[in-house]
Amino acid sequence: MKNTFCIALLYLCLSLLIASCCRDNDPEPACVQAEVVGPDCGGSWYLLSIPNTEEIRAGILPGGCYATDTYVTVNNLPEAYRKPGLKINVALEENNGQGPVCTAVYMMYPAASIKRICSSGDR
Repeated sequence: MKNTFCIALLYLCLSLLIASCCRDNDPEPACVQAEVVGPDCGGSWYLLSIPNTEEIRAGILPGGCYATDTYVTVNNLPEAYRKPGLKINVALEENNGQGPVCTAVYMMYPAASIKRICSSGDR
């Protein structure tokens, strides 16, 4: 009986340890400097230009956002930051492939979401 209790206690402790280690604590995406280019396909989508850094050339933006270019399109840019040429520092994350649908498309850019705005050039 004592061995059964010890084994049950051991399983309980191990399951508590595993449960506490398995929490999904994704790190916050890092900030990257971007420049607002302008509207993309009208509506609420805006095109951001990101400097060509080593991370961009590797195909991964900070925060796990994948990009093949130095441009991303976002749909949650606050109204105060929708000025073409404005430089802002933003934390981006992948937008699960949900991008704008344009009637005439010359170039499609990866869709991203702004996680937070770290700073801007005019504030």
